Amino acid sequence: MAPFNPASVAPHDQVISDHVPISFLCQLSKQGSDTCKPKSYYKMDVRILNRPGVLQKVQSAWDNHPPDAGNPQRKFQLAWIRVREVLKQESQKANEENRTSYDAVNELRLLRSLFRSLSGPDFSEETLARIRQLEQVKARNARETIKSLYLHDGSKTSDRTLIMSEVQDFMSTLYTAETTSPEREEERANALNCIHAKVTVAQDRAISIKPTPAEVDTIAHLMKKEKSPGLDGVTIEVLLASWNFVRGDCLEMIEHFWEEGKLIKGTRTAVIKLNIPKNQEVEYLKNWRPLSIMILSYKIIAKILAERLKKLMPGLDFSSLIPVKRGIRQGCPLAPYLFALCIQVLMSMLNAELLTRTIRGLRINDDEQLFHQIFADDTGLFVQMERHIFENTMSTLRRFELASGAKLNLGKTLVLPLCTDNPVPTWLQQSQCTIALPFDRFRYLGILAGNNVLEEEILQQLQENYQKKLEHMANRLLTWPEKVLLAQSVLRALPNFILMAIGLSAKGTHALEKITADFLWERDTTGKKKRPLIAWGTFSRRKIHGGLGWPNMNHIASAFLLKNLSKLILAKNEDWIKVANAIIAFKLEKSKKTMEVRN
Repeated sequence: MAPFNPASVAPHDQVISDHVPISFLCQLSKQGSDTCKPKSYYKMDVRILNRPGVLQKVQSAWDNHPPDAGNPQRKFQLAWIRVREVLKQESQKANEENRTSYDAVNELRLLRSLFRSLSGPDFSEETLARIRQLEQVKARNARETIKSLYLHDGSKTSDRTLIMSEVQDFMSTLYTAETTSPEREEERANALNCIHAKVTVAQDRAISIKPTPAEVDTIAHLMKKEKSPGLDGVTIEVLLASWNFVRGDCLEMIEHFWEEGKLIKGTRTAVIKLNIPKNQEVEYLKNWRPLSIMILSYKIIAKILAERLKKLMPGLDFSSLIPVKRGIRQGCPLAPYLFALCIQVLMSMLNAELLTRTIRGLRINDDEQLFHQIFADDTGLFVQMERHIFENTMSTLRRFELASGAKLNLGKTLVLPLCTDNPVPTWLQQSQCTIALPFDRFRYLGILAGNNVLEEEILQQLQENYQKKLEHMANRLLTWPEKVLLAQSVLRALPNFILMAIGLSAKGTHALEKITADFLWERDTTGKKKRPLIAWGTFSRRKIHGGLGWPNMNHIASAFLLKNLSKLILAKNEDWIKVANAIIAFKLEKSKKTMEVRN
């Protein structure tokens, strides 16, 4: 691999943002090597295709295949390069004709100077909304900027060259495949032997058969729109707009992949973008989330496999279907399904240890014990707090690491001692895991948990989530129907999980409804709250009664409470019901003993 020059990626006259240092090319080769280059590609705009004569030029460029185009995969990529050049030229012409491009920073400075010289009420609502929107863009860019970073040796630097070098080293290590070994292959075989469900010959044929043209047509229209393009700069909208003359080459490209069973070098090239971290420690590179943006041909093939896997997930044997050579990162349509398959292997390994009693779960009653809970990528294990049981559990997790190549992040692994007042034992403190003390606050599935968590704390968490969503919505120039639609689809859905899990009082639901009402009615140019056009009681009525059908959040909370109570009475097999019944029985027994002592 050629030496990496950080200065070529992050010049000193540019801001370190998601456009320069965070995005680079990572070539995934069979040996696990990679190369990092500056991000430089053209993002196609589907609106250019609506200009007169542009689609004909695109089709002419697409059909102009050189004689030495290579295999169909290479031919498909080269065709998009020619189309990209045509659309580049048309975009330049459009900019010269319309002269509508502007510098957002200069406009912001102009509006600020006007705002200082004029009084607030003299501004129109559109102008003030534009000022707020530009301020929001500037704040978001500031959040996405790496101004300083802690290096691997613990030192902190603001030098852009060192920052880029650290990013390159970190990503190279993260995306480099581990070499196979006899020990790893043996552990992988033992892990797969824990899986008893196998697919039939018909199911195996259904997932491995060559896609039909009708299936490819369906997949192309199922792919999500408004997604960032990869290195080729092609979006799904551009593909569908030119599908009539692109379809044949696309089918040929897919057929070639199915026959050869491998992707060419250019198809395996991804643009890696780091997302804004969930926490505030932006100076630690490990907290940023990498997102791999693949090119269009990879997305189509991955989407075909993902849709087939979705149908066969209950009984899939993936030991021979997918050779375990490389991990698939976030951003690929296959990633969530392959992750679920790998987690199934882990659960099978843990269940095998449970049967041999080397690991024992948390006993609920004489016949039942709670062992694990899995929600998406959050896995919770409930084991008895004994040293040999904890060590056997960690040993099983390390064997899964060896078999799958996945990494157990001990720093983010939380150990929570339950039903004990004893101090944390020394052997548990030496496990490098994060230990939650009895009165610590922690988050589980996004909900604040811990001893004596007050409703005010849960409500504050919800209000913060509301404010984050409103930051992206309040500054837009939205019509009244658009505001109602956004409020219904976004704001109303935020508290549903908490209402279902723990519930809120009428005071809490009223506070959330007040935030929604403030968003709908806004404020005038002086900052004063506008007079509501409709009373909230009328607004919440059903449409047949003259309202807008906005459901009362207090009624929703009551409905979730009744649903949980009915499950508590009628359902018997769900884990949370078993735990709830055990807690109720324990408290009743404890109160009974207390009464006997008093008597």
